[in-house]
Amino acid sequence: MRNTMLRFWFGIFCLVALAACGSSKAPTPSFDWRAAVTTLNYNDDDRDEDRRLAAVMLGVHHQSEATVMLIEHLERDADPKVRAACAFALGRIGGEPAVEALFKSLPTPSSIVRGEIVRALDGRINAERATRLLTFAENTDGDTQLLVARVLAGAGFEKEAKSLKVDPVRMATENEPRRVYVDATTGDDAAPGAGEQPVATIKRGLELLGPGDTLYVAGKAKEPLRESVVIPARLSGLPQQPTRIIAWPGKPRPVIQPTRAYDASTFTPDENGGYRLSVEEKVFGVAIVQGQQVLSLTMPELDDEYADGVFTYDEQTKELKLTVKADRGKFAGKVEVAFAPDGIVVEGANDVLIDGFDVLYAPDSGLDAEHAYRVSFIDCSATHCLRHGIFTYYAPLATIDSCRADYCVYQGISVRTSPQTVISRCRATHNRTHGILLLYDTDDAVVLDCESRLNFRQLSFIQGSDFGRVIKCRFDQPAAEVIHYETGSIPGLIVE
Repeated sequence: MRNTMLRFWFGIFCLVALAACGSSKAPTPSFDWRAAVTTLNYNDDDRDEDRRLAAVMLGVHHQSEATVMLIEHLERDADPKVRAACAFALGRIGGEPAVEALFKSLPTPSSIVRGEIVRALDGRINAERATRLLTFAENTDGDTQLLVARVLAGAGFEKEAKSLKVDPVRMATENEPRRVYVDATTGDDAAPGAGEQPVATIKRGLELLGPGDTLYVAGKAKEPLRESVVIPARLSGLPQQPTRIIAWPGKPRPVIQPTRAYDASTFTPDENGGYRLSVEEKVFGVAIVQGQQVLSLTMPELDDEYADGVFTYDEQTKELKLTVKADRGKFAGKVEVAFAPDGIVVEGANDVLIDGFDVLYAPDSGLDAEHAYRVSFIDCSATHCLRHGIFTYYAPLATIDSCRADYCVYQGISVRTSPQTVISRCRATHNRTHGILLLYDTDDAVVLDCESRLNFRQLSFIQGSDFGRVIKCRFDQPAAEVIHYETGSIPGLIVE
């Protein structure tokens, strides 16, 4: 599997580089698991995100001492996302008590928790457990049955997997996943999605896709694909068989723009120096394209020194109002009005690989992964996005490889609360704040063979992001002068 191999070779590279350093004064990583358990035990709804992170971290660090507490929260916690995080952690930790607790909690009514429990059992199935899992799956929903069938098949219990009433096309083997094809030029959303009969939109392609399948997307020769791509939790793959959304080889590379284009001349000037236009869809952001220059407009409450202007949208009257700051340029050119916040977003879907996409003018993030494990962005780019080019949030064990993030209003690559992320062979340039930013407990990250130049700041670890390793990266100045550790972040190793 491609992202597994990437992690393997990155690990080998890191070990070689670390060995070459000789004696190092870098601190030895230590994880305070007792503090994480204390956080997990907070009886406060306002701290649910912190509690989810605590559970994830206990799993990432294989903290078996926390097994009892994780089981208690898996069984009784009021927040299903906390329970799902506990299932993830118990799957990582393993052991008989953890596995028994996972089986005991399988009948939960929450599909989020149920799916994470099945994934946590992957790789821990013997004959007795296969029988128990099959008995449970016979009386559950179709998506859970499909996930159980894949786990059983992956463990070698093909007969049991086939006994479930799962569409055989969706039950493809690891070497032969189902393939769905998207071609906006020749496709038709009424088509079955085969290579000779592709669908026309990514949205329809995702509807036909199952967990662990592959979606091939063709771009247009001279036009973007004006869609916002959302990969939902039901499309979670497995570690050995991720769900793949990839560029169709031999076809134009797909360019995603979650925008509609208007000529500036179609706007009506108002008495306050602004411009108005009637727009039917809700507006999330505005980019004004003037040749090589792009002006990025934000909502008034988010206005700051980095924004080139502001916009408001009245959902009752359907009126869009724009104002460009006097020192940023004239109102002219093509106006890209965003109808969605992100270009491509993975929402709670684990084990997903996105490969070969370019995103322009997304008002929030070009490529985004939230509340998902083991997401990979490979050979993608995000340019002129209003906030982040590439963003992960509560997405541990992510891989960002061979990607570019340029000319974004805030960060090029922003990794938040996503421990053990690998960022490799990436470029981040001309971003107005950070090229690469790791924040809020993004511990044990690796930044390898990356280029970060011409940003306000090149690379920062902040707000408790500890022991980050920076290996063979290229900056405008020596690494020691441009790598920042702030607000309690403990420095890791730097290899130049």
